[in-house]
Amino acid sequence: MPDKFLRLVELVRFELGLSKDIPPLEAEEIQVWNLARQHKVATLLSPHIILANRDPQLVNEARYVWQLAALREEYFSTKCDELLQFLKCNDIQAFPLKGVALVKKAYPKKGQRPFRDVDLLLNPSDLFKADQLMLEKGYCRIRTTGPLPRALKTRGDMLEAAAMGIDAVSYQKGELYVELHTVIVPPVLGSFSLEHVWKSKGGFSPEDFLIHLCFHSTRHHFLYGLRHLVDVAVWSQKKKPDFRLIQDKLEFCGLTFLAWPTWKLAYELFPEVVKSPCSIKNFFLNRYTDSVRRHFALIPIYAIKLAGSPIPLVMMRPNPLKSISLVVLGNKKLAIYQIGESQNGLRRIAWKVARPFGLLWRHAPILWKWLAFQF
Repeated sequence: MPDKFLRLVELVRFELGLSKDIPPLEAEEIQVWNLARQHKVATLLSPHIILANRDPQLVNEARYVWQLAALREEYFSTKCDELLQFLKCNDIQAFPLKGVALVKKAYPKKGQRPFRDVDLLLNPSDLFKADQLMLEKGYCRIRTTGPLPRALKTRGDMLEAAAMGIDAVSYQKGELYVELHTVIVPPVLGSFSLEHVWKSKGGFSPEDFLIHLCFHSTRHHFLYGLRHLVDVAVWSQKKKPDFRLIQDKLEFCGLTFLAWPTWKLAYELFPEVVKSPCSIKNFFLNRYTDSVRRHFALIPIYAIKLAGSPIPLVMMRPNPLKSISLVVLGNKKLAIYQIGESQNGLRRIAWKVARPFGLLWRHAPILWKWLAFQF
């Protein structure tokens, strides 16, 4: 890893209390500061910069990003609490995911962990009722497309897709964006049972939430770089999850491959709070993790270029050939989501025949980028 990135890691470790006697960021280290902003950890460094740095431009910029993150956190956290209470009053239990949950339960200071939307997890059986309540409360349902350059514009019912775990349902009300999820891993990659979560009034256990963080990071190819690993470290430092239990859960559901890259890299940077995962003999998994490690200083840029492609994730599954065949052939649920419920038998056959060519057409622009990234 480049020296500037290692310097950034040192500063982050100092802010987390894992390193001592680290000199503060200097004005001439502007490239390290820019790297911090690119990796979404500038707000973590800001308080120390404001106190210890004499350069007015750097201090003003640090104060701006921190105050902006703190204001957004106050706004989104308040709206999240209001929405959770509203759903609870209507007998719907929902649990915060990602950023909004982390700022409430793990990060010690306001504004240290920026986020710009609210993600909630709820039982698929409550989804349709929750949708009606969201619409009554003034939210508008919005249709989103994937990040691929040639992403398919789906015509099916978003609620049906979310109930099946294929996609989340997105809503907007002014500047507030909300996503309702029913799973923490899409069916194309596997299944992680949440029955124990629905039965529990307390929601996620520390282990389940950490698994969710690892899944999210790997699925998005570390789009926000170091922040993903910091999230894992901060949660582990605060909640003290049982890593052996995490390993057992992942092995039981066959999803170790999806959490392992994030877990492994977080352990390498923050071994004091993140325990080492077991080694795995999986060529594609190890190749992917090595590639991410090698390019980690620039991973936010690579992740955008790679457009959230599921290609390497499918290849990392225990039986990649079977997984690829399932992706290529698709299923009835996916067909309903992509071409709508009005399909007849002939139209479904046409969809199955055309699907392999459609996949190739959509993924072709980034295939060569993946090859360059991996090898």
